[in-house]
Amino acid sequence: MSKDRGNFALQWRLEGRYVVTRDGDQVYVRTLVDIGSHEFTASSLSYGQRLQIIEAVGEDLILNAMAKIAGDMQRAFSIEHQGRADIALLRRWADKENRQRQATPTGAIGPGKCQP
Repeated sequence: MSKDRGNFALQWRLEGRYVVTRDGDQVYVRTLVDIGSHEFTASSLSYGQRLQIIEAVGEDLILNAMAKIAGDMQRAFSIEHQGRADIALLRRWADKENRQRQATPTGAIGPGKCQP
């Protein structure tokens, strides 16, 4: 793990329904892993940024928080089926996003704008 990546991981912590930075910035858990939700689709975070946050906090912690949120909403959510599948899909999209960024001369595609 690179030194920068380690520093990034130290910046994030899970607090209830939110991932919080050391500076107090918040990201709602549904924004990271609830593919298809308004929060997910409206977010300006790229797929790669979402994965970095998930990996920094821990996939299991994020999915357990998402399961709690879904339960509070009286919505079914399976960590093993839906949660892990959503993260696997997010990894594929982030990989495609990275390939597209590398293929463009400026590397500029909009955040979260990679078409799955």
